[in-house]
Amino acid sequence: MDMPYDAVLPAGGRITGAFEQMAGVSLKALIPHEHGTVLEHTISVLKETNTMGRIVVVGPENLQGHPSVKWADMVLPEGESGAENSLIGLKWLAKSDISRKVLIVTTDLPFLSCESVNAFLDACPQDGDICIPILTEDELESRFPGSDNTYVPLKDGHWTMGGVFLVHPDTLLGRRTRLEDVFAARKSQFRMACLLGPRFIMRFLTKRLTVADIESKGSDLFRCRGYAIRHSPPELAFDMDELKDYEYFMRWSRFGK
Repeated sequence: MDMPYDAVLPAGGRITGAFEQMAGVSLKALIPHEHGTVLEHTISVLKETNTMGRIVVVGPENLQGHPSVKWADMVLPEGESGAENSLIGLKWLAKSDISRKVLIVTTDLPFLSCESVNAFLDACPQDGDICIPILTEDELESRFPGSDNTYVPLKDGHWTMGGVFLVHPDTLLGRRTRLEDVFAARKSQFRMACLLGPRFIMRFLTKRLTVADIESKGSDLFRCRGYAIRHSPPELAFDMDELKDYEYFMRWSRFGK
């Protein structure tokens, strides 16, 4: 069977304080999950899609030989940021003669499923160099009521971004600085608007900015064909950044919703 995609899993995110104490680990990827850990669950889901070739995990030394990575094709030492970890994985994949688009998947998505990944991939245009899943507040709330997330208020709705990205490796490998800037600004609406430029700041503040505006500007920044995949599955957007997210996941799991 043809395997049209490879995958990179940046797994360097740490947790501290009460979150670490409750989860029992300091690495987000190793948070306990019904399938062992969130990382193991993520790899299992990607394998289940039957569309993945090589799966590369990038993280700290203690992942080497860990049961969670037994189905990964390679485990590489981490860099200094999530963006750098993604680039480390892309560079390793680029060393071979195999040329595929790559799925970058964050390792803190406890509800990730085969169906949600395949639905996103099916929605990505064939000519896309970067495809990013987005969905509205209503769409996430309808699947995970009472969950807490960060939404960007735009003219055409309140949107949030998922943690699964389909990319053409050359697009990011040639734009490392730009990728670092975007990664650093991803959690701040205003910092992201500043990155897009003064015109976008004004349009953002006056609520005249649209998804299409950002899509177009992002394509210009990375000199590529970029697409925001609207109405993507909610399972791609529920991540565990904070203790409250982990507590929500635990309650959801306990009651079998």
